[in-house]
This record gives sequence, structure tokens and C-alpha cells, in this order.
Amino acid sequence: MSTMRTARTIELCAATALACILLAAAVLKSLSPLPAVDSIATMTGGWGSPRLFVSLLSLAEWGLAVWLLSGITRRHAWVASGCAVFGIVIAAVILKTLAPDQSFGCFGGSTLDLPGMA
Repeated sequence: MSTMRTARTIELCAATALACILLAAAVLKSLSPLPAVDSIATMTGGWGSPRLFVSLLSLAEWGLAVWLLSGITRRHAWVASGCAVFGIVIAAVILKTLAPDQSFGCFGGSTLDLPGMA
């Protein structure tokens, strides 16, 4: 297998994995949006409509996932996805700084209880 073909295979796997994560976040957030709405309301201090923001965020995640899976303008899709993920990480850091006990709600009401984690 040539180097170029290997790089293309790795790129397709990474794009598919990122698209699956974005789709999972969008679906779970759509099914139970209240944790995300509560965290957005905490961050904004009641300014704006948290439900509208969560709906638009879910729609944006769907759009990015479909864009990544379609393969159309791959370079632009990667830049947009990278900016979105970076923005989500920055928002999570700000939220955890302002309200350490608050859940960010990225994946809706889903929780993961790991042994040994308080």
C-alpha cells in the first residue's frame, strides 16, 4: 500500500470517527436537551434563549457530521470541525470555571459513572 493511500485511509477513518461523535452528541442532545439547556442558561446568566441555542447547536453538529461524511470540500470540513471542537472545549473550560458542579450537557442527559471517580 502506498503512502498516499495509507494517508487517505487514515483521513477517512478519522473523519468517520469525528462524524460519529458529532452525530451521537446531536442525537443525545436532541433526545434530552435539558442538561445542555441548564448549562447554557448558567453560562449566559439568562440572556437569550438557551433552548434555541441548544437546538441550533444540535443542528450544527448534524450539519458538520453530514459534511464530513459526504467528503465534499474535505479541507474546509476539517477546518470547520476543528473550530467547532475547539470552541466546545473552550466553552467547557469556561463553564467548569464558572460552575464546577454543573454538567456541560454535551451528550444530553447521558451519564457515565466510572468506578473510582467521584
